[in-house]
Amino acid sequence: MDFPCSGLPFLLFLLWFPGTANLPAKVRHVDSTLGGSVLFPITISSMKTVAEIEWKFETERGLALLIAEFSDGKLVRPNPRDRFGQRLEMVDETTLKIKDLEREDSGVYMARVMLATFTVLEYFFNLTVYSAINDPVGIPFRQVSGVLGRSVLLSISSISPSDEIGKIEWDFQPQNGTGLYIAEFKDGKLECPNPKDHFGMRLELENETTLRIRNLEEEDSGVYRARVRLLPAKIEEYSFRLTVYDPVPEPQILLLQETPDSLARCNVTLWCLVSEKGGLNVSWRTGDAFKPLEEDLDWYRFSSEGWSLHLSNLSNPMDSSVTCLVSNLADQKSASINLTNACSHPGPRSCFSWVRITFAIGLVFKIAIVTFLNLLERKDRVHS
Repeated sequence: MDFPCSGLPFLLFLLWFPGTANLPAKVRHVDSTLGGSVLFPITISSMKTVAEIEWKFETERGLALLIAEFSDGKLVRPNPRDRFGQRLEMVDETTLKIKDLEREDSGVYMARVMLATFTVLEYFFNLTVYSAINDPVGIPFRQVSGVLGRSVLLSISSISPSDEIGKIEWDFQPQNGTGLYIAEFKDGKLECPNPKDHFGMRLELENETTLRIRNLEEEDSGVYRARVRLLPAKIEEYSFRLTVYDPVPEPQILLLQETPDSLARCNVTLWCLVSEKGGLNVSWRTGDAFKPLEEDLDWYRFSSEGWSLHLSNLSNPMDSSVTCLVSNLADQKSASINLTNACSHPGPRSCFSWVRITFAIGLVFKIAIVTFLNLLERKDRVHS
């Protein structure tokens, strides 16, 4: 495979970048509902190459079953007649999806990842499948997404301005564990029954019907219920299902320039690099308005997973700014590059610079060795 000379610094960085040793596994808690679907994203640096992934499921008896293997871009099921049947699929090379969830799918899932450098990584997911999308009294859940370390608002928006609120009681049901009575709003004040609980001083009021949770933690994921007492004698209940996601890492764009063809046209490839890409989506936009690339144009193409964009013949009219947009369900970040001067320095000139520098260093080193040997030979002759 031929690499453009303008990418040599990046390739040298990859060669010198140290491999990752086996890391201690951390269990990630995931919840979903009966009949729905769930994703198990593995966070692996985009600069690491996955050779193989083994997916195992631990039963209630503690027996670990091999349910899937991913290699050579394909998902292989060792036993397609097991309880998962046709319900497993890969969203991308590092994310497993389970469809049509059953109650018995609750349990621990392990991903054993073999990298091309023969490094082995392990990831654990503890899945809880809830019986229904509604609670026992038929109150619908409102899905809310938050980002680790940031804040989230749980807002009761359907109370009429003419209603007088007597009290609001806030409960929390974690994914695993006992439900907690975490806060009470009364007489214009928020009171926490146990300031030393899991939330500490992280709860506050945005307004009388909106609870704010600051500095989100992974363990904050779960179901929150608000029991509203309206005067004189009316009660309303609201439920929120909060899922806390990792923040999207800052992306960077790497430009690799190809050697111009016989017509002196400029072709480049843009790589969107992130420290980890499990569970992330990527898209490419143009211009300051972030316009999506049109599908019927033939001067560009995406890689199979969308993390690289190849542009052909940049003389075509286009916005000079190209943006890589990386996102998950709760967060997004972007990086942009200006292509106005992308082709001002042809590939061969860049390549020749590298060859010339390497040759000059080697020549200087050779001259220094010859000079040193000549000095030693003269000194020996003087002594003799």
